[in-house]
Amino acid sequence: MMINSKKSKLNIFYRILFGSVFFLIGTFFINDVTQLFWLKFALTFFVYLVSIYIVNDFKVPFFDFKKNYSQNNYKLLIVVVLGTLGLYLLSYLIPTVSNILFFNNIQNDNSFENISYVSFFAIIIIYPFLEELFFRKLIAKKIYDAKGLKPALFISAVIFSVSHIFTNYGLLGAFFGGLTLGFIYLKTFNFLFCFISHSLNNFLVIVMSEKLDYIVLNNNSGIVLFTLFLLMLLFYAILITNLNTNDKRIK
Repeated sequence: MMINSKKSKLNIFYRILFGSVFFLIGTFFINDVTQLFWLKFALTFFVYLVSIYIVNDFKVPFFDFKKNYSQNNYKLLIVVVLGTLGLYLLSYLIPTVSNILFFNNIQNDNSFENISYVSFFAIIIIYPFLEELFFRKLIAKKIYDAKGLKPALFISAVIFSVSHIFTNYGLLGAFFGGLTLGFIYLKTFNFLFCFISHSLNNFLVIVMSEKLDYIVLNNNSGIVLFTLFLLMLLFYAILITNLNTNDKRIK
């Protein structure tokens, strides 16, 4: 039984490795091949589906989302919203501070005026849904069942980070974002919480970042950024203190 258990866990990691490599190569290839939105979206959607199929032991996954809803206290949704604000501030502060230090300027290409309505819908709804399905509900959960919380958080965050190498978030911002979203999911096992958190973060990045850029550039940037940093720490402190800590890992 022990040998079979070890083989099963090893197979899980092989599938995750294979599926993740396929996903990363596929998304890198798509970014090089085309910039047409519809073609890029269709190819990305296909890569997601195949990657999910591989990680799920070459089976079409069936996710019972309702089962997870009934197991959680929805008062935690307020805490998740606060965690999302911390996530947004984190994803804003890292590239902003880097641009100020290295370029002495703020570069923001995520303005709502620069994004079509179709792209906006994809960024707010479709991509968060697919990413939470693949990175958290599938990869993070399987690693959590096999090895526990810390390996699941770290490995899923690394894969999530590398997949965002061509985005404005950068590797570091996406890594901490992956940790935050992974923490929310693995402490609540509620897909809806993660999806809302991810979707709200993307919405804030598009709608609020340009406004924050204006505030930073037209005021004492050091004081403003330090205030945002303190707010981020506060939101994360509330999140970590209040989220459910039950260990539901399969032994």
